Amino acid sequence: MTIQARSPISFSRFCVQSLLGTSAWGLGTAVLIGVAMGLYFYALRDLLMGNRAPQETAVAGLIPADALYYMSMAAAYSLQELLEMFRSNIWGPIIFVKLMGSNADLICGVNFMIFGLAVAGLAKHADVRIGKFVFLLLLNPLVLLNLLTPNKEILSIFSMLFLIVYVCSKNQRYALMALACALFGKLEIFVLAATFLAVYRFPARFRSILVVVAIIVASLFYSFIGDAVRIAALSSGAPPTSIGVVHLLHELGSRYGLFVVIAVPRLLLVLMEGPINLLRFDAVDIYLLVPMIVFSLLFSVFFLSAAINSRFRLADDVFFLLVMILFAVVLVPFIHQRYLLPAYPLVLFLALRKLPQAHASARIGPSTLMC
Repeated sequence: MTIQARSPISFSRFCVQSLLGTSAWGLGTAVLIGVAMGLYFYALRDLLMGNRAPQETAVAGLIPADALYYMSMAAAYSLQELLEMFRSNIWGPIIFVKLMGSNADLICGVNFMIFGLAVAGLAKHADVRIGKFVFLLLLNPLVLLNLLTPNKEILSIFSMLFLIVYVCSKNQRYALMALACALFGKLEIFVLAATFLAVYRFPARFRSILVVVAIIVASLFYSFIGDAVRIAALSSGAPPTSIGVVHLLHELGSRYGLFVVIAVPRLLLVLMEGPINLLRFDAVDIYLLVPMIVFSLLFSVFFLSAAINSRFRLADDVFFLLVMILFAVVLVPFIHQRYLLPAYPLVLFLALRKLPQAHASARIGPSTLMC
């Protein structure tokens, strides 16, 4: 399947065909999108447009974090005022909403259009069953819900998808698309994407050295972080029912330089945030809890599948990008599960990608695995 000179209509048809396909996977994707759009028009649209207060509907918990805040900020200030009050963590999504005229329908449509472009690129360049990949990507309810609203996570996911296409095609357009999506998403993802593009062409052995240096720097960072900063960060992010495990791990990293020891347990804790919340005795929003549990299950299954089938190698560009994402996540003093969302398409791609026959049989391959 190739993308040649096409009219806008034929190109749009190609994107839709890539997104839905013609198999059972495509039918499943169509059902998922249909359910999501039904939910959007039934409840989420009125919330985003300000026509209904969150307390007036039971499904308000399905609105991704900060989406309503972005809509209200974009409506309250002019573009010039927003540019002047630069705040790195939220500036991008608010500017994106402002450019969309604070129109929830347009934002939803543009999200699906960008997603379709990324999927079309994967269908052309990546050796993966695109119908199965798209279905399992959207089967994650956190991904599907984020597609419907303005938020940092979906733009970060788009950035990761375009980076996958770039490493498979070496087409600079996809690198620019990845950077543009990251810029309107999270500044941290923009810096990470730019760093990846700068270093990923280096020899494979350089990546091992880079990882070791990063661990040393991270250990020093945790050792020198001030007590006041550490306590403030943890107190603002930790849930009131926390049993102190996160605090303990952070103390081990900050006071004793054991970052390399605490990294994996911290990632496992945040991945299992949904099941952990289920075991608590306090009241839990079921509309928020179920998507978190499904995300935990899907991420764990495909991560283990990729690991068991020897898909994790630093010589692999996509795995190297995954390592960078997970490393950036574990550096945050208090991690939320949604921070792992940009890593999900990378894990899914590694689990589903077709490997060269020699690599599949011998579990060894060239110095750099190609898509």
